[in-house]
Amino acid sequence: MELIISMDETLKSNPRPDVYFPSVPSAPLNLQASVCDGSVSLSWNPPSDDGGSSITQYRIYRGTSSGSETYYKTVSATERTFIDEYASEGRTYYYRVSAVNSAGEGPKSEEVSITPSKDPLAEYLAAACCLLPVLIILAIIVFIARRKPSVKRDSYGPEETPYRIR
Repeated sequence: MELIISMDETLKSNPRPDVYFPSVPSAPLNLQASVCDGSVSLSWNPPSDDGGSSITQYRIYRGTSSGSETYYKTVSATERTFIDEYASEGRTYYYRVSAVNSAGEGPKSEEVSITPSKDPLAEYLAAACCLLPVLIILAIIVFIARRKPSVKRDSYGPEETPYRIR
């Protein structure tokens, strides 16, 4: 077997067993999907076999029916999470992830599916957090307005009281 380098040169396959050529990585493991404030959050573990070459990126695949996933986004090798902010509430999505190294793209992970929806309790808590500063300010205003007037003392005259004595 010969590998042609240029028109004039050829390189025969190296019979040395210590020379290793990388292969594509195996599929990422433990792909999980969850809903986070109406968006889909994906997380996964790296492949069990990187093919002898460092993972350079992960490719995210998304579809709206099982087995119909197409390429969607790429994330760097240092990221093992992805947030899909464009997933529509109430629609089911299917995801798979693949790892890429210098030899190419490996097989896709197992498929996961999820239907994003907002948690009503989370919406109420978010509204309460927004209203809390307003309620604190109102409480301070009421407290100040209900305070009794303080006793004023004139430096030239007797002590004054804010109350009328009969």
